[in-house]
Amino acid sequence: MKKKVLVIVGVLVIAAGIGVFAMNRAQTPDHTAMMGGGMNTVVTSRVHSGDIRQSITANGMVALERIEPIFSSAQDETRLRVAEVLVDVGDYVEIGQTIVTYDVEDTLNTLNRQIRESEINLENQRLSLREFTMGPSEQERRIMQDRITAAQEGINTAQDRIRNAEITLNDTQNLLDPTRRAIEDAQRAYDQARTEFNVNQQIFTLGGITRDALDQSAQDVETARQRLIDSQHDLENLFLTIDTRQRELETTQRGLEDANRSLDNEEFAYTQSNRPLATESAQIAHTRAVNNLELAQSAHNSLVEQRDRLVSETISHTGGMVTSVEVTVGEQVTGTSTLIEVSDFSNLIVTAEIREVDAPQVFVGQSVSMTSAGLAGEVYMGTITRVSPTAISRQAQMGTEIVVPIEITVENPDGNLRPGFSVDIEIILIESLDTVSISLMSILQDFETGQEYVFIIDENDTLRRRDITRGITTPLEIEITEGLEDGDRIILTPTPMMQDGDPLPEDAVEVGGGMPGMGMDGGGARQGGGAAVRVGGGGGGGIVIRQ
Repeated sequence: MKKKVLVIVGVLVIAAGIGVFAMNRAQTPDHTAMMGGGMNTVVTSRVHSGDIRQSITANGMVALERIEPIFSSAQDETRLRVAEVLVDVGDYVEIGQTIVTYDVEDTLNTLNRQIRESEINLENQRLSLREFTMGPSEQERRIMQDRITAAQEGINTAQDRIRNAEITLNDTQNLLDPTRRAIEDAQRAYDQARTEFNVNQQIFTLGGITRDALDQSAQDVETARQRLIDSQHDLENLFLTIDTRQRELETTQRGLEDANRSLDNEEFAYTQSNRPLATESAQIAHTRAVNNLELAQSAHNSLVEQRDRLVSETISHTGGMVTSVEVTVGEQVTGTSTLIEVSDFSNLIVTAEIREVDAPQVFVGQSVSMTSAGLAGEVYMGTITRVSPTAISRQAQMGTEIVVPIEITVENPDGNLRPGFSVDIEIILIESLDTVSISLMSILQDFETGQEYVFIIDENDTLRRRDITRGITTPLEIEITEGLEDGDRIILTPTPMMQDGDPLPEDAVEVGGGMPGMGMDGGGARQGGGAAVRVGGGGGGGIVIRQ
């Protein structure tokens, strides 16, 4: 903003000087105008090299790219009592660093005691089951044998289903190559139709075919495109069918596993039934004993698993600064409990919004420079990593405006940039360093050839036409890639009546060390609120009147 004010003041000073000089000359009766009738003050300047760039400016806000929660290492719903919290807000943690420890001694003692009790209970259930020695009746034996036979038939049926599923899957997979060839044929037809349409467009332009013929060619393109889409859909559907057939095969394989388990269970039941059971009540008691044994075994396994999975600490799986501690000593936590939150301050992002008129010039990968009012003199570099595919409307001072949100990753090597800081961003579109640039008003054009040129002033104060070649063009000036060099004197206010070889008017006004509207103190000019032009170079200001 300071540079912008300096530029405006410089322009006003120059304009005021020229105006005063013109007024004084107009009050001199014997003064005659140069280069045509009427007052026409000629302004000259020396050309200087500097940097020129086109850019877009906006305001942004610094934010954290990622906040990582660290959960308790407790398994599932197992409750652990927190013994120590080893970090606090503002601490830095590393990957693998212990952040919380648990008091597991009481829990471990309790589990060991319960496991010993479950082992005793298991042994008692086994002993109870051994008491039953009565075998099954003949009818019961036949029923159990029939169940074994049925289980075997179930295995055979499952095996048949597997074979059928494998055949079906193989047949479906064999359709892949023809379908892919159909896509290739459709692609070639589509490419051919597009080529013919492009040719027909040119022929139509020359009047070689009718509009109906051109429309039919366009319809052929659409038909070929739809055929290509249909072929691609066929391939997608075929992949879905293959996936379905694969799942069906897996289901039949699981069915075979179930049938095998069923056979094992039936054979096990038959073996167990051979133990003599004297009475019906004994048979009921035997069944109850079997069930109790299974329950006791399940309970024992669960206790052992809890003991084996018991943890005494939680470690951080990421590195960064602790920004939140959500657990206290003595608190009981489970596997779903968040202990702390860690933020990586080396990975910051900047969120900003650009005007819709600037959006077409902004893309992912562009370089961005940023400054913050809180970090005077510091310039941070970044890269655009996201440009929103949709625009939004927001309220502005002059009403509603349409903007496009963007995200920028920012380099923060000194760590001074913090989340919540506001920054001024500059998206560099194109730039040229240490180049010659002149004011737009300095350029004339040859109406016959279209060649652009300027008038330079030689050592004899004679005007010489110099053809030029343009480079970067900005709202304020033009880069000159050929035709001018640093130090050349040029006419800033030429007229079409000037000719090569004309003498420089003695009353010409020379702008010292720079061009009107450019940087006055060697700095640059910047236009806020969207597209901006920054110009480096330029010397001291002031107006010199040649007498």
